Amino acid sequence: MKEINSSARIPNLLNIICAIILLIACFQTIDWFKGTAVIVLVVFQLTAITNGLKNKSFHFQHHIFRLILTAILIFFVFLT
Repeated sequence: MKEINSSARIPNLLNIICAIILLIACFQTIDWFKGTAVIVLVVFQLTAITNGLKNKSFHFQHHIFRLILTAILIFFVFLT
């Protein structure tokens, strides 16, 4: 709730909604989960970048690491 009341309300709310959607996707078919997981991971990545730019705290190395980690997670999602 603290994150919803912060200055980055919309991105934080979007992250919470995406996390709930991903949790629901865990109980659906594998194809539905794969598509949802990729979309949610990309949204997480985009909101992190926009938050960093908006708050003037964009750390390039941090976002490169997040991008690599997201790519690995997407790879594992499609490996199943």
